[in-house]
Amino acid sequence: MATLNIKNFPQSLYRKLKDRARREHRSMAQEVTHLLEKAL
Repeated sequence: MATLNIKNFPQSLYRKLKDRARREHRSMAQEVTHLLEKAL
Protein backbone atom coordinates (compact mmCIF):
# COMPACT_ATOMS: atom_id res chain seq x y z
CA MET A 1 0.00 0.00 0.00
CA ALA A 2 1.21 3.50 -0.81
CA THR A 3 2.05 6.22 1.71
CA LEU A 4 0.82 9.80 1.40
CA ASN A 5 2.55 12.67 3.22
CA ILE A 6 1.01 16.14 3.29
CA LYS A 7 3.13 19.21 4.07
CA ASN A 8 1.80 22.50 5.42
CA PHE A 9 -1.56 20.99 6.38
CA PRO A 10 -3.63 23.64 8.19
CA GLN A 11 -3.98 22.93 11.91
CA SER A 12 -7.68 23.85 11.92
CA LEU A 13 -8.41 21.38 9.13
CA TYR A 14 -6.38 18.69 10.93
CA ARG A 15 -8.49 19.17 14.07
CA LYS A 16 -11.72 18.90 12.07
CA LEU A 17 -10.50 15.73 10.39
CA LYS A 18 -9.41 14.24 13.72
CA ASP A 19 -12.78 15.04 15.29
CA ARG A 20 -14.65 13.55 12.33
CA ALA A 21 -12.56 10.38 12.44
CA ARG A 22 -13.33 10.01 16.15
CA ARG A 23 -17.08 10.49 15.56
CA GLU A 24 -17.04 7.89 12.77
CA HIS A 25 -14.95 5.43 14.84
CA ARG A 26 -12.14 5.46 12.27
CA SER A 27 -8.44 6.16 12.40
CA MET A 28 -7.19 9.32 10.72
CA ALA A 29 -5.86 7.25 7.81
CA GLN A 30 -9.17 5.43 7.44
CA GLU A 31 -11.10 8.69 7.46
CA VAL A 32 -8.87 10.31 4.84
CA THR A 33 -9.16 7.22 2.65
CA HIS A 34 -12.95 7.19 3.08
CA LEU A 35 -13.29 10.87 2.16
CA LEU A 36 -11.02 10.53 -0.88
CA GLU A 37 -12.91 7.47 -2.11
CA LYS A 38 -16.21 9.37 -1.82
CA ALA A 39 -14.79 12.41 -3.63
CA LEU A 40 -13.13 10.48 -6.46
